[in-house]
Amino acid sequence: MPPAPVPSEEAPRDAREACWRELVGRSFDLLVVGGGITAAGIASEAAARGAEVALIEREDFGSGTSGATSKMLHGGLRYLQHGKIGLVKEALHERGLLVRSLGEQRVQVTPFLLPLDGTLGHRLSLRFGTWLYQRLCGPLALGPRRLLSVEQVRGRVPFLETKGVRGGVLYFEGVVDDTLLTLVRVGEAVRRGAVAVNHVEALAPLLDAGRITGVKVRDRLSGRTGEVRAKRVINATGVWSPRWAGTERTPRLRPSKGVHLVFRKDRLPLDVAVVLAAPEGRWVFALPYGHLAIIGTTDTDFPGDPDRVRAEADDVGYLLEVAQKNFPTLHLTAEDVVDVYAGLRPLLAGGAERPGDLSREDVVHTDASGLLSVAGGKLTTHRAMAERALELAKLPTPGIPKGGTPTKGGSSWSSWSYPPRWERTPCPGALAFAEALGSTSTPTNPSSPSPEARLTPWVDAAVRVAGAATLSDLIDRRFHTLQRLDPGFERLVEDVARLAQPLLGWTDEQRVREREDYLSRVHFETEAVLALRRTPRTST
Repeated sequence: MPPAPVPSEEAPRDAREACWRELVGRSFDLLVVGGGITAAGIASEAAARGAEVALIEREDFGSGTSGATSKMLHGGLRYLQHGKIGLVKEALHERGLLVRSLGEQRVQVTPFLLPLDGTLGHRLSLRFGTWLYQRLCGPLALGPRRLLSVEQVRGRVPFLETKGVRGGVLYFEGVVDDTLLTLVRVGEAVRRGAVAVNHVEALAPLLDAGRITGVKVRDRLSGRTGEVRAKRVINATGVWSPRWAGTERTPRLRPSKGVHLVFRKDRLPLDVAVVLAAPEGRWVFALPYGHLAIIGTTDTDFPGDPDRVRAEADDVGYLLEVAQKNFPTLHLTAEDVVDVYAGLRPLLAGGAERPGDLSREDVVHTDASGLLSVAGGKLTTHRAMAERALELAKLPTPGIPKGGTPTKGGSSWSSWSYPPRWERTPCPGALAFAEALGSTSTPTNPSSPSPEARLTPWVDAAVRVAGAATLSDLIDRRFHTLQRLDPGFERLVEDVARLAQPLLGWTDEQRVREREDYLSRVHFETEAVLALRRTPRTST
């Protein structure tokens, strides 16, 4: 069982009230709007430079695109076929820096197996591409590239379909808990003096003589409104940018939806990640993720409301078909899926016919009012994106060296030490939740901790230390469970709600409403899998 955090005596409501007063009562050097990895990286880097920084997020930190990735720190091997050598080289450099700074306990350095099939020319191009990929890593390579025989491929993944396979390439990438990485970056910003508040919505820019001087905001938990003043404002809200800043102030985007399926590792027993052939020349990844395995992703246009993104039946069917074709002896079906999640990539609009052919490069857009908007990019390159944005923002640097510690401190949750130890991926909170799920469905020794006892210290730390204010904050991000279709899940939701109730000051009616609202959203997001389970299977 992962080590439990030590409960804090700090009152969560008092801490949030202090954050709000400071947010609307001060003028900052920089206001960052958005709570994903890009925004958190910008806030952390700016605070390290000595700037007075505010960070606000409409929902919760890591609740959007940054919590719905493929969990990979990678250079983008497939971008080489589009000639994006500079993009790949930067991403590989950033990947290496992240692994060094976070440590191999926090980033799982994972072998990736690329089967070699098709024509001789196709196989040779893959071999050359992986060779070039390895060369671009330079001294920051995560491991050696190796060529494998067909027998070695079968030895690595015995259940992989190898008809037509003539060998394989083994190379290395990083696997990380994306939501936890975002929370850690927010924690860094707070420790460096930033004021970071979730559930605060940007309503509209504040303008003075045509120049942006701040943002009108609303606390979505209390309904109160206020104004946050800053010398510079950076918009890092991705596909939500037009909602508050307007289409005329932000770059034109083409949102692309990515869907992932989650399985228990006993049903998809991967020790290495596998690059799977998919229709239309696409690649889909199947990778081990702690006690789970993940298959994804899709890449389709999404013109709808970003708040209503979810997997549809076609998305789930597509990924299951890829899994069944590549792992035929496992007989994976919708019954084996323990979770499904969907996110939107804020890709820059372009002339490509398919979303998969659009550029993954980032851009910092400046409008006439001085609002800076960061778009594009990916999890791996968030630090480099932050540096580019801050260089354009031209923030004052009052004598504090880059990476140093400022003397002023924000009044936000002061320690942000959640989780207290991060030595595995996914985070130990997720493992504690998984253990609690297991204990609800199988008989346990009477002396074993109950599910409530397992979860109590984690709920306490998540609320008191790391700003969790809703059930979604707790379960989807501080625990970051990816087992929402598990039979025991709803029972644990009730346990977590009861544990959080006194900490968050909910009445019984509020607790029930919070639980119902949360489960309603979970059912909406997982409906495609449930619908496939209800569909009669035909024999083949």
